[in-house]
Amino acid sequence: MIPSSQMTSPALALFRRALFGHSCVPASRRGLSAVNSDSPWPMSQVDRLDRRYKRLRGLLGKLRWQPITHFQAFGQDHQLPVCISKSNFEPPSISRVQLEYFAGFFDGDGCVSASTGNSGCDLRITQSSRQAEALLLFCKAFGGSIRIHETSMGMHRPTICWR
Repeated sequence: MIPSSQMTSPALALFRRALFGHSCVPASRRGLSAVNSDSPWPMSQVDRLDRRYKRLRGLLGKLRWQPITHFQAFGQDHQLPVCISKSNFEPPSISRVQLEYFAGFFDGDGCVSASTGNSGCDLRITQSSRQAEALLLFCKAFGGSIRIHETSMGMHRPTICWR
């Protein structure tokens, strides 16, 4: 490659056109907006893409997701809410390996909070509606229910919660 200091004027114009997508013609003569009012040069492609990306993210942040009524886990659709009644619930036998998995998962994603009226504590795990397998395992092993936790906007998916 020839250094730009040794290029002739037409070669330099071709080099700049290949590199920047335009020649050395000022933006005002080509009908393009400039980076600021003092600069006669157009915004670079990266700056334009960055502005478009920020506008798109801003628009996506205002869009709401449709309310979810189902989630998928283990290849099956499950309608929300999933409730296991206390009267019919018989906990399955849980192996030590499964119990260690539950403990590790709850340690990473679980939440313990005080119940109202000092009547005990509330156990909760919240996950994206697209990653609900663990919530279904907790529900089958310990009872409780899986419900919609939060509807979503923009890039954030709806979340569901096991209690």
